[in-house]
Amino acid sequence: MRLLKDLPEIEPALKTGELSLSNASALQHFLKGEQKNRGKTYSQFAKKELVAKVTGKSRRDCDRLLAELAPETPRPEQARPISANQTEIRFTAEETLLAKIEKLKALLSHRNPNPSYAELIEMLADMALKRLDPEQKADATPEQNCEPKPEENPAERPVASSPAESIKRVTKQTRHIPQKLRSVVWKRDQGQCTFINKETGVRCGSKHLLEVHHLKDFSLGGKHTLDNLTLRCRNHNLHAAIQTHGSSLMNRYLRD
Repeated sequence: MRLLKDLPEIEPALKTGELSLSNASALQHFLKGEQKNRGKTYSQFAKKELVAKVTGKSRRDCDRLLAELAPETPRPEQARPISANQTEIRFTAEETLLAKIEKLKALLSHRNPNPSYAELIEMLADMALKRLDPEQKADATPEQNCEPKPEENPAERPVASSPAESIKRVTKQTRHIPQKLRSVVWKRDQGQCTFINKETGVRCGSKHLLEVHHLKDFSLGGKHTLDNLTLRCRNHNLHAAIQTHGSSLMNRYLRD
């Protein structure tokens, strides 16, 4: 409201949602902080320029833009107990680390569609401990696997093959898609949903809840081949299933 009172001409953009309320609030907080902490005031023209820059932007992009204008000094890392069983952990992440974190969120979205940073770190810690912790490794190893294996005849060892050759050798058609084939599809589609809106021509591009999708449905004879497989987010995979089998069948399947 303070920003609107100062710049009444932004009202149409607020009404249409082009300028989000969260971005308007962030901008007003930024201007107030600049005046209070740095003694810097912005002219009406400069304020209008800032409004134009944050209009149509996400909250994260808005915060990043304002941080570039007035960067803060990173605070030291800290682990501070805040209760008997909780600790507040604070650190500053470089842009490269943040990108890795976002990629991990997408890759683990089947376990948790939108985890908090604490939930994500706990998932990653569990995964790392299963691989690295000797105690957990010992617990996961059956006693029978500790028996010495008979010597292997070198002549009977399978010949190493390329992923493409391994894919061709899959003859029995089941719903299981070989991991090597999944990896080829993932790399080809750049880890993004390939659904394209026919009206706008815009690709979905979501990196969350990705599934390997049969362009010709498996139940209708679709094969596990590169030209019949693609990545789809869960929503667009479901959208395709509804188009193929009808909403009544899919709704019954989802209820079950």
